[in-house]
Amino acid sequence: MPKERGNLLDMLAGEEPGPLARILHELRGEGEGEWGEKCVSKLLKRRVKEGKQYRNVYVPYGARTAELDLVLVLRDRLWVIESKAYGGRIMGSAEDLNWTQELGRVQSAFYNPVKQNGNHIRRLSEALKIPESRLYSAIVFENRADLKGVKGKTGRNYIVCSRRDLSAALEKALAKERKPFTKEERAGIEAKLKAWQDGSQRAKHIQQVRELLNCGQCPECGRKLIVRAGRYGEFIGCTGYPKCRYTRKAEQKDKGAAKRAEKNDYSSW
Repeated sequence: MPKERGNLLDMLAGEEPGPLARILHELRGEGEGEWGEKCVSKLLKRRVKEGKQYRNVYVPYGARTAELDLVLVLRDRLWVIESKAYGGRIMGSAEDLNWTQELGRVQSAFYNPVKQNGNHIRRLSEALKIPESRLYSAIVFENRADLKGVKGKTGRNYIVCSRRDLSAALEKALAKERKPFTKEERAGIEAKLKAWQDGSQRAKHIQQVRELLNCGQCPECGRKLIVRAGRYGEFIGCTGYPKCRYTRKAEQKDKGAAKRAEKNDYSSW
């Protein structure tokens, strides 16, 4: 079945927001990442009845914050869900530093999302003061992504799947139940997650990202320059890509910024 037809059928079945919701989303100027998160949220509300969702959670650690796309609280565990608005062919494994996205003849590298979400889980575990064994990771790609090049889609505490396959993957992972949280434990967890959704936390997080990644203005279009991680190392690129393709070599003071950004959970900004 063509992927476009599959997406339409998902909408008609109520698995994803409908065509009108998509039009309104685009009129508001919201990005693909935000749309992917909304689709994941709607699917989980339909399929996981007893869970409670918290979107856009900004977990404090030290003087910084880590942005989590979605946290699903269940009776015996938490799922930390990272939504990736990537299409094309995706290649990588849990051990790799970077994964590769292939669109036609163009390849681009991005930080390993299994490692990225592993960082999220460590931050959340420390902030909530609960064992990491209670937290599980789900990396969810767009339905149009081809994940045949991803090795080891299921690990001890993580899964990698397309949005369409998320509910089946969760059902399989949830087959083995753990000792449930007490009423007091769950109430404490949910109170903290709700507090970390506060708008001031988001503003603080965005400011941190700007300070870390801002490398001046693009001389060709005037947009901001940021450090990017490519196949051959780090470079300075324009935030207007692909309309603007300005790049330059990263200077010594810039090197390491892209890796620090992704490892410190800033890559989703």
